[in-house]
Amino acid sequence: MTTKRVMFDEGFTSDVVPESIDRHVTDIPLTTISLNNTGLLTSLSGISFDHTLVSSTEVSYKIIRSITKESNHIIGGVSSVTIEFPYNHDLFTGDKVVISGSNTSPSIDGTHTITKVNNTSFSITVSTSTSSGSLANCLVSLKEYGSLTLDYADDWYVTRTSRGKAKVDLDFTSAGQCEYIATAMSGINYSGTIVLSSKMILE
Repeated sequence: MTTKRVMFDEGFTSDVVPESIDRHVTDIPLTTISLNNTGLLTSLSGISFDHTLVSSTEVSYKIIRSITKESNHIIGGVSSVTIEFPYNHDLFTGDKVVISGSNTSPSIDGTHTITKVNNTSFSITVSTSTSSGSLANCLVSLKEYGSLTLDYADDWYVTRTSRGKAKVDLDFTSAGQCEYIATAMSGINYSGTIVLSSKMILE
């Protein structure tokens, strides 16, 4: 059997048989996939790795999940206003919300940085004494940026680094299929996407 001299991207050469270089695997280009809001285990279509071809890979990703939460109880105040919900608001101190449709006086519509009171209420700072109200729509956006490093040795081992928290668990099956569970969020007009790409290393 004849061999063929091959120059690799890394700059080294090797004598290989032609059959051994027929297994061509390409990186996954920038891809956008919708995320559900069911809280159920779901496969990310098209995101899988064959360990017979790929020994390791790095996946870079960005997750954005948005939902509008409706409040019917706003407690007015001189320097802060507390907004209450009938369900979890999914926010932490320092997060931002966009409020619209409020019926306080003056209106608290606009972008605010929140202070978490508990899981179902948060407060915002106001510049003037504000009355109580019974209506406010709060647009909540959860964002996360990160990377997943996968290495195969009898199974896929996953290392995840991230900034932010979108309440989405990502993992891979032994067959290399990416799966996720997105914590279900209460509210209306939900949207969720993950944007990702990967660089592969051939076995």
